[in-house]
Amino acid sequence: MNSLDAPVTAARADRTTSLVLVIEDEPDLLAMFQRALVRSGFDVVIATNGREGLAAAAELRPDLVVLDIVMPGESGFRVCQQLRRGEATSSTPVLLLSAAPTETNVAQGRQAGATGFLAKPLSPAMLAEHVRGMLDNTVHPFSLPSGIG
Repeated sequence: MNSLDAPVTAARADRTTSLVLVIEDEPDLLAMFQRALVRSGFDVVIATNGREGLAAAAELRPDLVVLDIVMPGESGFRVCQQLRRGEATSSTPVLLLSAAPTETNVAQGRQAGATGFLAKPLSPAMLAEHVRGMLDNTVHPFSLPSGIG
């Protein structure tokens, strides 16, 4: 678990800025997403696998989780299911990212409890805009290429 600054440990009610947890195993994408979200005014904590992400989510109670589907070890679908079962994270919005935005992946994501789904590749600005929209309830959470979802 890492962040650009000191770890964010304030409970959700005590924060003035939304905390986003990004769980992504690709270092370049992780750094790019982290920079874009920080520039957009979010506090960001990162994790490189599901186990780290689940621990960070339980401890820090993020306002939203950005979660890659394909990672070593547990899949993003499985991590999402575990987030839904966690007392501290059962209602936390989860935005799944996938380089394979198939109807099957979208359905699995919904079944796992995801509240949003974005297809990769995507620009960092698009991710930040989508995260903001999900937190503000102003964006359709399942943004996919036409004909999917």
